[in-house]
Amino acid sequence: MKYSDEVKIIAEREGHNLKVVSINDSHADFRTNTANIPFPKDNLTYYVALHELGHFHVDQKPYWIAEGKAWQWALEHVKEKPNNETKELIAESILEELLMDSKVKF
Repeated sequence: MKYSDEVKIIAEREGHNLKVVSINDSHADFRTNTANIPFPKDNLTYYVALHELGHFHVDQKPYWIAEGKAWQWALEHVKEKPNNETKELIAESILEELLMDSKVKF
């Protein structure tokens, strides 16, 4: 099954809309129940798409925890393991949110 088909099936099953955007513009729009996702054409964009869907299923506060939980939701709903590039993106995303949150002290 193609990545795009799998993401579409998951979104439909979970009751969410999809809108294809650039990878830099991906986000979950709670107002319209729409996951704005990159076209899921490879391992990386597949995970980003599922991550955005994951935001609909996790508590959104604090945001840096929501990022980690949305990645966890994505990992729990995939049929293919992340490759090294995807693992790096997930780690960078979580670290970035931790560093941006002024309440987290290192």
